[in-house]
Amino acid sequence: MKTIATESPGSLLLADPAGTGRGSNPRLRRLRRADGSPDSFGGSRRSLVGEATRLDGVAVGVATFRWLRVVPMVAMGAMLLAIALAGPAFTERFAAWPFLISFLLLGMPHGAMDLWAAGRLRPVGAAATAGPPTLFAVSTWLAALGTFGGYLLWMTVSLAAVLAVPDLAAGLFFVLTVVHWGLGDQWATQRAEMRIAPGVAMAGCFILARGCLVLGPAFAHDPAGAWAPFAAIASYGTAFFGSGSIVTETAILGPVGIALTSVGVVAAIVAAAWRWRHDGARGAGLDLVEHALVATLCLVASPLFAVGCYFLLVHSWRHAVRLGTTPEMVGSDAASRPALGLLRVHLLSLPLLVPTGVICLLAAWRLEAPPSAFSIVAAMIAFFMISTLPHHLLGLKLPGQRPARRHASADLHDLAAPDPT
Repeated sequence: MKTIATESPGSLLLADPAGTGRGSNPRLRRLRRADGSPDSFGGSRRSLVGEATRLDGVAVGVATFRWLRVVPMVAMGAMLLAIALAGPAFTERFAAWPFLISFLLLGMPHGAMDLWAAGRLRPVGAAATAGPPTLFAVSTWLAALGTFGGYLLWMTVSLAAVLAVPDLAAGLFFVLTVVHWGLGDQWATQRAEMRIAPGVAMAGCFILARGCLVLGPAFAHDPAGAWAPFAAIASYGTAFFGSGSIVTETAILGPVGIALTSVGVVAAIVAAAWRWRHDGARGAGLDLVEHALVATLCLVASPLFAVGCYFLLVHSWRHAVRLGTTPEMVGSDAASRPALGLLRVHLLSLPLLVPTGVICLLAAWRLEAPPSAFSIVAAMIAFFMISTLPHHLLGLKLPGQRPARRHASADLHDLAAPDPT
């Protein structure tokens, strides 16, 4: 069998979207049966998901795509239904709860995996382990400590910026958040699904749309509520440098939110139109529906509640699923089973999660004694401001992160043709 060097996992799946093994691509059917496993993804955990891992470094399969696409959309839809039934007021009452839940589930753990990831993604690359990696993998932790210095350096620079120029640091953090969140969703909904990888401009439109449609509606809906955690964080700057927030009138942030929302809507339409033309209506329609769900949630709910829900149910979920389906991170035995992979992500995050939790609680106590739910969330956001840049840079090194090159027509013709061997 020939090696398919230019094909992405998403295009392999779309040749047979139902996962039945009866797609039109004979080379794909032979690929599925190469190890003697059943054609259907559900028939064997080593079928399509195992082969796709070998081809692109990321474990993919029909079930994994359902986890990446369907679960976040259903979760956001359910949250909007709850708001419609209970009224928006309950989002004010429980505004901090999504972020508090993310402290232990998905949110903080997917970031706390960075120490383990740093050890697995050594400069020479890491091979997938056949068995389960454990907390007692001493060689990995030693490698992580050896490569984590750069990560800590970026955190130190970010901390100095947060304390010295909190407003500028917040602005840069918003820009980085747009890129980081947008890129994560672009990987989950476009790179993992599309037959042809979008170019830089179209991928950028999706990334811009997603990030702007989270932050923009939140600031347009309630500028004071959206800025409140950052005003609290700026008090640290006042204590250490005498340089608190210069944003004294949060009403000026409302027009900024409206502008961001407008940019997000235009970018979403442009990206969806491109996808409709090059990849079909289904994916473009799903992208638009997901954009609408995100923006609507941020328009009707408390900003802290809405952004926390997006962080927990969409961004962190997808990032954690991705880590949990990457053999280099969780071992090839768990990479084909997202539930096991997610469990392993949470276990492997503990060595960094525990000290991070202690730091956040101490920072919250510094804001308010005893700490309230809001002060804990503000401390968490401050930690995100410090750690998102190195977290993002490390994420770019994950297998399969860099976009696949656009396929030439000859590549597609060769893929569809019968393989005489």
